[in-house]
Amino acid sequence: MAIEMVLSGFLFLFIIIVLVVVLFVAFGAYSLILGVVWTISRITEGLIDFYNEKNYWGLLNIARKYSSTSGAEKTTLSDLARTITKTKSSRFAFAMIFWSIGTLAFSIMLVTYGVVPPLIGWLGIVASIFVGFADGIKFVKPNAIDSKVFKVLFSIGGLVAILFEVLIGGWLLFFSIITP
Repeated sequence: MAIEMVLSGFLFLFIIIVLVVVLFVAFGAYSLILGVVWTISRITEGLIDFYNEKNYWGLLNIARKYSSTSGAEKTTLSDLARTITKTKSSRFAFAMIFWSIGTLAFSIMLVTYGVVPPLIGWLGIVASIFVGFADGIKFVKPNAIDSKVFKVLFSIGGLVAILFEVLIGGWLLFFSIITP
């Protein structure tokens, strides 16, 4: 099981780095500065996520132990799981700030140079601003994450980010097939 965990983490990191490098090669000629910012930000995001991967597997191990224990040991395992979840959440928010910076740079390049339809580029800009702002708030005002306004902003940002990722991925995959 441990070797599978490590391999899945390495595969995840490898895919992120390959994607970043391929897109840098494809689009770096439009703007070298934005390409470098995007590349560094997205690789940093991938490294943080890779480092955070061990927490997911730690939670699975705690769940296995929890089902076969009782009493004080269950309480200890619950507290440990809560601590891991908090740490995982703050690291993920930090990684998403790097996602936001990288996506903003990439989307500015897309809009500026007309590489894709403007709507896709602008969706990336809006998504990166929403996600970056929401995750920044988590660090500056941790208590604000319980407010309805924050939850709405975070949900809108997440939905726009998913829409952007699906549209840009679809466009890059299928547009190259459609064009002669």
